[in-house]
Amino acid sequence: MNNLSIFIGLILGIIFIIIGIYIIVEYKIKYASVDALVEKVSCVLKNPDFNYLCDLHISYIVNDYKYYARINKYIKLFPYRKYDTVPIFYNINNPVDIEVKDKKYLYGIVPLSLGILILILTFLTIFSLI
Repeated sequence: MNNLSIFIGLILGIIFIIIGIYIIVEYKIKYASVDALVEKVSCVLKNPDFNYLCDLHISYIVNDYKYYARINKYIKLFPYRKYDTVPIFYNINNPVDIEVKDKKYLYGIVPLSLGILILILTFLTIFSLI
């Protein structure tokens, strides 16, 4: 029974590590950064800390073609204005698919960390049996 649980721990740890690395690499390869131009803006003060929620109509150029999008974004102290630039991340295969923040790769850290933890616990179990 011990050998089976050690084997399952090793396999699960390796699988979680592979999934985590795949998510991180897939997102980092798939998205690129570009500065978008604010065409139209409407901002509302959301709380007393001077956080503005802005509805932005933006345009950005990818491969000599101009794309238009609408995003919502928070900003502190000063609201966005027309002709400001906003950094966005677009999908290289589908430039219409955009993200405001470059944080999706962080979803890969959870399975990667879990896989490393499982491997460490499995190796501690192996060395405790020796």
